[in-house]
Amino acid sequence: MKQVAILLLLVCTVGSLHAADETSRPEEGTRLSLWIPGFLVKTAAGIAADKTGDPDLSILKNIGSVSLVVREGSAYSGTYDKKIERKLRRMDRREYEELVAVHDEGAEVHLHIRENRKGTVKRMIVLVDDHESTFVFVSMHCSFKPEDLQSVASMALK
Repeated sequence: MKQVAILLLLVCTVGSLHAADETSRPEEGTRLSLWIPGFLVKTAAGIAADKTGDPDLSILKNIGSVSLVVREGSAYSGTYDKKIERKLRRMDRREYEELVAVHDEGAEVHLHIRENRKGTVKRMIVLVDDHESTFVFVSMHCSFKPEDLQSVASMALK
């Protein structure tokens, strides 16, 4: 039964991941757009928590679907794609709250969240741009309470 579940998971991974215009040769740069469905993230988080026995990993079950956009090398044009510009405008219209902004030697990292009325973080967006050769945009559906975010931050600082 376990083998069937793993095979199904692999088939779903290959079938549902959407990688567009992916190149990895250094002279061309990297252009990657990836969408990972929520059921796959939750399944992987459950397997990781069960195999390691680490209760801190169970918090990853609160993450839903994840979108990842990477532009690096010659694929980075210095301006955002139309799709990313549309997402950033939508963020402004929907009044995402900027939680963290870090500026270091020309590089910028921004963390934006959107909460529901109960204070639960339902959407998290991370934007990294060094304004020279690399751009990363991560958008995830999630269900984090403030204490969950504190737990994740403490895990990251270990």
